[in-house]
Amino acid sequence: MSEQEEIKKQKLSGGKFWSTFVAGILWGVAGSFIFGVLFLRNSLINEYQSKLGFKETIAQLGGDIKSAKGWIARSPSCSLPKPADGSKMVAIKLCNGQYASELMNDEVARKTAAMVPCTFAVYQKADGRTYISRLNMKLLGSLLGGKAGVVFSGKIDPDQENILKGLVE
Repeated sequence: MSEQEEIKKQKLSGGKFWSTFVAGILWGVAGSFIFGVLFLRNSLINEYQSKLGFKETIAQLGGDIKSAKGWIARSPSCSLPKPADGSKMVAIKLCNGQYASELMNDEVARKTAAMVPCTFAVYQKADGRTYISRLNMKLLGSLLGGKAGVVFSGKIDPDQENILKGLVE
């Protein structure tokens, strides 16, 4: 093989290397994006099955929120529409003034005002059981970082876990 043919062969194999490398990077990015979307879709909202019926769950939840230090609960004035299947559903807004103050006093974390107060949804499904759902504050905090990450992950999430502890299976 001549020297020119050898150089041409090396150039072609180098081009194949780079095209394979770029294709691998693109597949990696696409796979990470798809995994991220699926992970967030399944993890951003936590759903728990209640041990109690609908009315009992609301009563117990209201009592547990009142007994949790610093937390208050109220039903929103803008109620949720009644589901087409006739099942029951209610949203309960929770607020902790100390945590809200920590977030609103930090200029960067103020954007979280869009999610304050926190909300628990209590509803029934076709199986007749009662469920409670809420945002995954630990995950949300880790995604937001900063002051919001500290308050959501380290304060709000543990408090909400304690509020739900006696209610969920």
